[in-house]
Amino acid sequence: MIRFLTVFCAFGLAACTNPPVTVFEQPGVTTTRLANDYSRCVAEAERQAPRNVQNQTNFGTSVGVGVGTGNRNRSGSRTFTDLSFSVDTRRVDVNEGRRIGLVQQCMITRGYTPKQIQGCTNQQRAGLTVGSGVQQPPITQQSCGAVVSGVGPVIVTP
Repeated sequence: MIRFLTVFCAFGLAACTNPPVTVFEQPGVTTTRLANDYSRCVAEAERQAPRNVQNQTNFGTSVGVGVGTGNRNRSGSRTFTDLSFSVDTRRVDVNEGRRIGLVQQCMITRGYTPKQIQGCTNQQRAGLTVGSGVQQPPITQQSCGAVVSGVGPVIVTP
């Protein structure tokens, strides 16, 4: 029973973690410069791959075969077949992936290294203040990433 709880808790904690964030690291860069570089790269990516929102429809089918009520087969048992269809329509920006790649390439051209780190928790974000002229911290084992409005993805190191 204890082994089961340990495994359950491990999976439970993994489900509660925040998704990774791609941050851009450059030693000594200030948040002001990061914000300027990032906003320029985003604007250029928007020009090259403008938003193009379209309906995307996914069709699904499933077939189930079992024993129960239904037609008798040669052996005398009854079989049934269950066929179901599903349709899922959502609005997606078909250029989003291309824009993300263009932003990353632009930031690399400006001397940054993209790194994917764990996203910050709400508690880690709560105390976050980003001042102009403040240098981004280096990435450590305790670092997390947060997207800050008007700046972009930043490194948070407690």
